[in-house]
Amino acid sequence: MKKLNAEPDFVARRSAQQWTPAQREAKRAEMIARNADPAFRAKQLASIPTRRPRRITAADHTHPLVRGLFREMADQQASRKRVARSAGVSAFALSGWRSAHMPMLDTIDAALGVLGFELAIVPIGTRDQYGFPQKKTRTTEGVQS
Repeated sequence: MKKLNAEPDFVARRSAQQWTPAQREAKRAEMIARNADPAFRAKQLASIPTRRPRRITAADHTHPLVRGLFREMADQQASRKRVARSAGVSAFALSGWRSAHMPMLDTIDAALGVLGFELAIVPIGTRDQYGFPQKKTRTTEGVQS
């Protein structure tokens, strides 16, 4: 573009195509009318490609609490950056929990708190594979887990 702007012919052609104030006002009114039409807006929005958010998963060897954190992040469509910023840790630290590093107790509690969860002490064997307590179901003979 710098090369074109240095050419006098290009600059002369470009400046010869300038609009008059009346033309600008007419184009402005046309665009306002178009954007006010709901069908035009729907067509515009439909043409914008949408991408589904990528599911963030943790490795099988990761601690169940960390797997549960990343599962909830995926379910709530919460980004690593938003959770990390709100929890007071770096996004790189949060990403490291997925594969190599174990978070400190206070940092995972803060990250879970961002998503509306808290750490709790539960009996052994009552957590599912994601670290959440299994829901109890009612049977005719009583409560069964």
